[in-house]
Amino acid sequence: MNSKPLIKNQKFWPLCLTQFFGAFNDNFFKTALIILITFESVDLLGFSPEKLIAFCGGLFIFPFFLFSSLAGQIADKYEKSRLIVYIKILEILVMSLAVLGFLFMSLPLLLFVLFLTGLQSTLFSPLKYSYLPQQINPNQLLPANAWLQSFSFLAILAGAVCGGAVVAIPETGIKWVCIGVLLLAFIGFVFSLWIVKALPSQPELKINYSPFASTCSLISNVFKQKKIFLIALCLAWFWFYGSALLSLLPLFGRKVLGGDEQVVTLLLTLFSVGIGLGCLTCSLCEKFAVVFRLFSRFNIFSKLIGDRQKKLLIGYDKNELSRLTLSLIGSLGLSVFLFDLSLQSQFVAEEQMGKLSISAVLKSKEHIRILCDFALVAFSGAFFFVPFMTLLQKSAPKKNVSRIIAGSNIFDAIFIVLSACVLMACFNLGFSELEICFLLASLNLLALAGVLYWIMRRA
Repeated sequence: MNSKPLIKNQKFWPLCLTQFFGAFNDNFFKTALIILITFESVDLLGFSPEKLIAFCGGLFIFPFFLFSSLAGQIADKYEKSRLIVYIKILEILVMSLAVLGFLFMSLPLLLFVLFLTGLQSTLFSPLKYSYLPQQINPNQLLPANAWLQSFSFLAILAGAVCGGAVVAIPETGIKWVCIGVLLLAFIGFVFSLWIVKALPSQPELKINYSPFASTCSLISNVFKQKKIFLIALCLAWFWFYGSALLSLLPLFGRKVLGGDEQVVTLLLTLFSVGIGLGCLTCSLCEKFAVVFRLFSRFNIFSKLIGDRQKKLLIGYDKNELSRLTLSLIGSLGLSVFLFDLSLQSQFVAEEQMGKLSISAVLKSKEHIRILCDFALVAFSGAFFFVPFMTLLQKSAPKKNVSRIIAGSNIFDAIFIVLSACVLMACFNLGFSELEICFLLASLNLLALAGVLYWIMRRA
């Protein structure tokens, strides 16, 4: 390990750029496919575009249930940089199939490609997160996670915007999509060749190839480790919360703000940029919570917080305390800004009618406040996610970091599906978009109380 600045660290930036172009390509392809289904009247067995789009979301997440356990085992058993290169070669092959699907307008083939892109993400996730603690200085682990997530969300935004714009080009859009997916896959492969080798964590591991048995064993292993289980639950809650907001985003932009398609794109941009900036800011604030450790040594502070809490603060490792504090601040921001967004939107929804352009939205103080709230919710989400991911990497035993992360991915997938089910139930019960936002903010406060209770119990 070395303590070079991350931007100059050859053990970090090739992985970061490989992740960027992989996420860019995934979302470039997915957006082009969704636009094709929506506007080109492509159907399958008579299913409506709305049902097919919902099916696409489930199809992409399904490999996380099937193959996360296998991905974690492989990442712990074999050398990681070589595995990443193999995954990028697989991406080139998968995108070659995508080209055939687009050229022949074969929806079944394109849906199969979407499943394979989900498989790629399943295989890559435990590799990238277990590579970092193995190769990066422990003091740089949180900033490394922050930069990696910033690149990821900016790539998601760029991929979604470019995919929609390119496929919409008259007559030649499909051709440029085909060129784009292959070019992005090749660029990601080139950067993967520069990733420094990382020794296998447990080369003697015997891989269990049964998806059901290995998944049950992995989940059971996470359950047995209370701290890791609770951290995994917190990360899964982030994905529940975030996926719910992203699902509400188009409806919120159209029905609540009264905006057109460009306003929805603006909301997506604010969400992605907010998370990206939050990640970068989080990397600068890791030592913020040390202030509380200093305060806790003074008698006057002891009277305010009590002996039990004083013992709690002093007993924690400095970095662990800093990360927990950042996560709690982020969790509080998730509720506060979403509450304000919900309350402020009620007044806007009553007044406005018809479709508004971006310029019309930006002329209204009420709308600007809502947009700021939306960006700050995303900003707070980064403060919540990055420290907990760092805690998971630090808390997992070195021999099975990849398997622990793979287990966390399974929880994430379960909560993403649960989020979709909760939204469907809320709409069936007649909840409006604003009421669902208010409900999410309230549930998050309960989750924050649960995390605080867990921390207190450890004192």
